[in-house]
Amino acid sequence: MNVVIEGSIGEMNRQLLITGPPGIGKTTLIRKVYERLAASGCRLTGFYTAEQRDARGYRVGFEVVKCPEDGTRARLASVEGNGPRVGKYAVDIASFDRVALACLDDLTVEVIVLDEIGKMESLSKGFVAAVDRLLQTANRPLLLATVPVSKGRALPLVQRVLAVDGSRLLEVTKENREQLVDEVFASIRAMQSQSAG
Repeated sequence: MNVVIEGSIGEMNRQLLITGPPGIGKTTLIRKVYERLAASGCRLTGFYTAEQRDARGYRVGFEVVKCPEDGTRARLASVEGNGPRVGKYAVDIASFDRVALACLDDLTVEVIVLDEIGKMESLSKGFVAAVDRLLQTANRPLLLATVPVSKGRALPLVQRVLAVDGSRLLEVTKENREQLVDEVFASIRAMQSQSAG
């Protein structure tokens, strides 16, 4: 099984990070786990990233969708726009912050879902500061997040998240992506039990 695990379920687990190459199914995995957690009565918040496509099917941007889904969506990046660029996409930091920062400010939930902690999201100083604050908060919610595959050196924010005691990193592959839904769900439930105990 091609799963990379740094750390294991233990006393200090507070974050579970999912990585893998683009298009492997990280967002699909996060959404399936999120839906199972919500159906089990878990109190959660966060966001996942959705592609925006034009009428011809070409990807023209990304938006973030709030969890739980209440219709709240915000542009993350678009091929058109004036924000800082990542590849061909202009990042709309103000729009992203409206959804992301509200999620990170809600410490009454059990789990915060972030899809993803990546290069575009890291352009938001508010997002970076909010994630850093979350990691330093005692008795904080569990963190379930996706992070990009490191091509050399990981993003500074991703490095800080991984450096926190209790981080667990799983790699999604074509071979394991279906079974990881069960594994991630079970891991989050085990982490919740540890927190309650």
